Amino acid sequence: MYSPLIALVRYEERTFVSPMKQVKDGWIPDFQSRYFTADFPYGLAILEDLAKLLQLDVPNIRSTMQWYRHVTRNENQFRFADYGILEKDALYNFYDS
Repeated sequence: MYSPLIALVRYEERTFVSPMKQVKDGWIPDFQSRYFTADFPYGLAILEDLAKLLQLDVPNIRSTMQWYRHVTRNENQFRFADYGILEKDALYNFYDS
């Protein structure tokens, strides 16, 4: 069985290239790309929230998400709490039912 804990560790060890767009003075991140509109709020945010539920420290994910929220001003993202999952046991029960 694939463990979410392994996924968190592996994700933290990887380097990703950001979609960019050219502007007058050089290049900036393309905040309209799927990478920023989906991968952050509904991909990386899930891993961040999962780590919080499991009480795991994921400093790279946390700082990346803080940067994302700051530069995009986007607070819309996946949260387990929106589904009534506020603790680890509730997460296990959600998937066992």
